[in-house]
Amino acid sequence: VQIIAPRFVKPFVKSQKNDRNDAEAIVEAASRPTMRYVAVNSVEQQDIQSMHRIRSLLMRDRIAQINQIRGLLAEYGVVIAQTPLNVRTHSPR
Repeated sequence: VQIIAPRFVKPFVKSQKNDRNDAEAIVEAASRPTMRYVAVNSVEQQDIQSMHRIRSLLMRDRIAQINQIRGLLAEYGVVIAQTPLNVRTHSPR
């Protein structure tokens, strides 16, 4: 069993996306002699990828909350620089 990246199969999809058309596109792509396959990740690589995804989601949520706080305070005339440290020092405890 070999894994084909979706970006290599996409050019072979003929019409709307459904299971049948996807399967035909995969078969067509796999039949090409120059098809490049994706290596299977080890368990350690998958763990590292999971940690990176979790961290990026946490950072995205933190930035969104900081921007929301800054926006709400700006409505009351309190302007704070974008860094998390500035928001922390200017917020009431």
